[in-house]
Amino acid sequence: MRTRVSFRASIAVAAVALFAMAAPGATPAQAASPAITLSPSAGPPTTRIKVSGSGFGANEAVDVYFDATDMVLASTDGTGAFTVTFKVPASAHPGTHYVTAVGRSSGLSAQRTFNVNTNWAEFHFGPAHLGWNPYENTLSTANVSSLDEVWATQTGGFELDGASPTVANGTVYVGSSDGKVYALNAATGAVKWTRHHRRADRHGPGRRGRRGLRRLV
Repeated sequence: MRTRVSFRASIAVAAVALFAMAAPGATPAQAASPAITLSPSAGPPTTRIKVSGSGFGANEAVDVYFDATDMVLASTDGTGAFTVTFKVPASAHPGTHYVTAVGRSSGLSAQRTFNVNTNWAEFHFGPAHLGWNPYENTLSTANVSSLDEVWATQTGGFELDGASPTVANGTVYVGSSDGKVYALNAATGAVKWTRHHRRADRHGPGRRGRRGLRRLV
């Protein structure tokens, strides 16, 4: 009986020894994948973007691109992190663009999207009501004659003469004489929502005698 107990104890000790030997050889945690963040992530042309990166090679040079244009060269610290800023090109058209960081030594890369937009936030664009968009880089006297209607949306009344729509972050806001404010998808004209407002007809765009809102491109 004493021999059996000793044998079982030996097995238990051996098992503990094997576990202790296996622990140091466990697979180490994977290194963090390269990543970048943008601040802000949307804005008009000439917006200054702050790009923060992590997970790149230590003390390496990193090229930061806006679409295919190399905008700035960053240098990582000992942890593979960096922070740089650059301005969105004045020629960047509205829509989705890509900011990409590529490590020269490690070959590691990361990418984020930046949405170029020019919000028309109030009557005639700005506080001076000049109707002038300083970021315009798409329309010109050379192509304005080629504008065509993309969509038309019916409202329940006539818009107010001389008013102007508000366009912000992909949504068109328009007031109508039916007492409602309409929020429309700027790309399709689809109605997102409506709200009753006693002065809605004083906040909308269009011309008297035309029901609905039209968009040209």
